[in-house]
Amino acid sequence: MRFSSAALLGLAPWQVVQSHAETLASQYTGESAAAYQAAAQTLRWPYWDWAVSVESAALPPATTAPTFEINTPTGPVTMRNPLYSYKFQNYPFQDPDFTSSILSNFNETKRSVDFSEDSDAPNDFAAANQALQSNQPQLKDQVYSVFTQSPLFESMSSTASRGPSFESPHNSVHTDIGGFNFSRVAHMQYVPWSSFDPLFWLHHTNVDRHFAMWQAIYYNNTMFNSTQNGRALFGTASGPIDASSPLKPFTKADGTFYSSRDVTSTRTFGYTYPGVNDWALSPEDLSKQVIAQVNTLYGRQLKTTVAAAAKKRSIVRNRLRDFLKVPELKEYSAAVSVDRANLHLPCTIEFYIADQKAGEFALLAMPTTGVGYSSVPLRRTLEELNFTPLDDPVTVVNMLKKTLRVVVKEADGSETPAASIPSLVVEIEDRSYTPPAAQDQFPKYGSITAHPVNVGDLS
Repeated sequence: MRFSSAALLGLAPWQVVQSHAETLASQYTGESAAAYQAAAQTLRWPYWDWAVSVESAALPPATTAPTFEINTPTGPVTMRNPLYSYKFQNYPFQDPDFTSSILSNFNETKRSVDFSEDSDAPNDFAAANQALQSNQPQLKDQVYSVFTQSPLFESMSSTASRGPSFESPHNSVHTDIGGFNFSRVAHMQYVPWSSFDPLFWLHHTNVDRHFAMWQAIYYNNTMFNSTQNGRALFGTASGPIDASSPLKPFTKADGTFYSSRDVTSTRTFGYTYPGVNDWALSPEDLSKQVIAQVNTLYGRQLKTTVAAAAKKRSIVRNRLRDFLKVPELKEYSAAVSVDRANLHLPCTIEFYIADQKAGEFALLAMPTTGVGYSSVPLRRTLEELNFTPLDDPVTVVNMLKKTLRVVVKEADGSETPAASIPSLVVEIEDRSYTPPAAQDQFPKYGSITAHPVNVGDLS
């Protein structure tokens, strides 16, 4: 469901912001007037792409400066940066919903501060950046796995279904902003508080962007068709929900509630993202264009792979007598599932190969029940460890059964033995794939072979 950015940043509210920007721009005179007026016309909501590179994974500079200087129509003015934090209007808190949290000590949103500090606690941006940037390669692989290996809406959208989902890397970003290994705390780590941090909106706009790109690629599967058992939330009673269920509390102009079917396209709200120009291309051509964009942004050594595949096909054509073909490669991942009721939330389930972190499954403080699923790509780490032969699944799986380690880390930094969590299930998966033949194609994947492992052997 498009439940955050699209529903909250509807066309009407955005037109109000645009109108204010145009009014402010009209107050400038002289040589700079035209530049400010043009800027107002191109005002856009920003997104933070934490997956595309190590550099981009760091907290955006625009969100880490407490103040900044702007040129107003009457001269330079130093202002408080609205993207730095949100100051709580009802601090000190009296409402029990706000006083029962470790975050109740702070009068504004924080990113990576010590548990025991008070409102004056400084943000440790270096700790947050260390966590975010060290995880960036895994976040990139997870995002690419969703685009290439989750063609069904249910698996793409949520950790409630098996397979790679955008929710999984999304959760990791929430927890990483608190600092490496939960040694510190941030409002972004806790769901009831997270949207107070302005960074939440840059983060969720990027998730919405990934969602829109996925829909452009899989244009025949833009909405879920199943019925799920929903929990009570925002005035909606618990019970079965489907794509026609109301998305409370968000209403249309006529006062009725939006449903998921109403928000299958960003065009409904008058916005889009770079490369998703659905008004100019056929669905087929748009799909190819966005696939090429995904390969460029998140694919691993794709240009080399495409060139190598093309060269091999040329050899096939020219030397048919040798019966050559593009070889099948192997992808490896750790499929994990766990009942949240068995965990102290929030927490992370981390995977290591020979003491090198390969990835994680981050679970936020909500929901507190229900089985969560994730898929952690392993091939990158195997390559970094120079493990060979990578495309021999028998050898690789046997090695992983001996060296793969699972660590469950809780919010206070302590570790829970994986073997003590009865619902925790881990399987090593191998899957054949052939490299894409062109930039606007994805790899072609075969069926998954799952290898169950004893969680007790992974501790």
